[in-house]
Amino acid sequence: MLWNLTGQGLPLLAALVAIPLLISGAGLERFGILALSWVLIGYASLFDFGLGRALTQLVARRLGQDQVQEIPVLVWTALALMAGFGIIGCLMLLLFAPWLVTEVLEIPSILQDEALRAFQVVAFGIPVVTLATGLRGVLEAYQRFSVVAVVNGLLGAATFLGPLTVMLITDRLDALVGAILLARAIATIAYGFLCLRGSIGLRAPHVDIQAVRPLFGFGAWMTVTNVVGPIVDYLDRFIVAGLLSIAVVAFYSTPWDVVTRLLVIPAAISGVLFPAFAATFLTDRTRSTHLFATGVRYAFLVLAPVVLIVVSFAHEGLDWWLGPRFATESERVLQWLAVGVLMNSLARMPYALIQAAGRPDLTAKLHLLEVVPYLACVWWLVGTFGVTGAAVAWTLRVAVDTVLLFLIARRLLSGVGLPFGLSWWIGGGMMLVMVGVAFVSDPIVKSAICAVSLMLFGAASWRWLIEPDEVRRVRSYFKGMPSHAK
Repeated sequence: MLWNLTGQGLPLLAALVAIPLLISGAGLERFGILALSWVLIGYASLFDFGLGRALTQLVARRLGQDQVQEIPVLVWTALALMAGFGIIGCLMLLLFAPWLVTEVLEIPSILQDEALRAFQVVAFGIPVVTLATGLRGVLEAYQRFSVVAVVNGLLGAATFLGPLTVMLITDRLDALVGAILLARAIATIAYGFLCLRGSIGLRAPHVDIQAVRPLFGFGAWMTVTNVVGPIVDYLDRFIVAGLLSIAVVAFYSTPWDVVTRLLVIPAAISGVLFPAFAATFLTDRTRSTHLFATGVRYAFLVLAPVVLIVVSFAHEGLDWWLGPRFATESERVLQWLAVGVLMNSLARMPYALIQAAGRPDLTAKLHLLEVVPYLACVWWLVGTFGVTGAAVAWTLRVAVDTVLLFLIARRLLSGVGLPFGLSWWIGGGMMLVMVGVAFVSDPIVKSAICAVSLMLFGAASWRWLIEPDEVRRVRSYFKGMPSHAK
């Protein structure tokens, strides 16, 4: 998990450095289009039709059941399918890019040609993105988290630093987006190399039509999640661009891109837990329950103090980082999104459990139920409250999603109690503090509230959230540290 945190933390550092320079060098409108290109690249993973996650689940299960001989044919068949789907996605985006630029986003005419070329570059990268998803899923099933974290970290950093480097030569959007896709291609080659070497044993390509059924048996519902999930995560930016302007997208996408990087922590935890859930859910339900509860506790212990600080000093942080205009326009956006990120971090654990238990249909049905009300909510809130409305809608959707995912996980783990106890009260208390401090403008008062709240949270966590054996390990660690007499 430490490798995951380290690797996924690199993009956050890169974003903090690169985004102000990209906005200054490219301008708000070009940066808005670049932000939408990032969205399209992320959305390209839907064309793996759930096969990447299906690979992780099926390969991990084959390893747990000592059926290693079935793995190569599963992997090669999935990769062949994903390559074909990626090509279809490429052709679709090439076809619809002109309509997207002129009719949906209504990009200013002076930038339309650049935007069109940028989206065309994104289209050619879709097959690369889909293959990378599958190859990374294989490595995660084999629990090669360290190498995946290194490649992910470098790729995430290159997503921001690549366009920044190219901007030293030109600010053309197709060139900036091309730098991102070049990094994606290099990462895909690295994943492929790692899968071909060592004990994974994928050297001899072998595709079998019989392997399609188990892949789509799990992946069919993952396809629904992969299609609907990015819609609810990313379409809000297109609504902001359509209802407001392409320049205003920067006031939403910039805080969103940065604060959601905090999800590297629960992503690292759930990434480690997913193959463990897949291996133990059918054979040791008590072990799965313990892993689930531990993941939730760790995510909350780490994220809650960070989110409290972000909510408290959103205005000051944005002013220092991006200037007074962003501090004014994006303060409430950042605060709402930070609260949503905390809830979403907890939701990652039941989501991973449900997927690993072989029930992707449950999360897919949940997403299908959410999508229409959510998009209607975004449309109304953005039209009524501007860019802040998009953040409010996202956070409300995440809150509902979190509650429902925990209820589903509880049902799957029926017969085994979830040991949360007073955790819910501590979490509720932190939420109330965040709401209160968001309405305080005096930095000194905010600092005092934040300091007292963090001390109380630390004491309550030590008493009720950290398990006795964890307390003993911490105490023995500090007792074992050498003392230096003066």
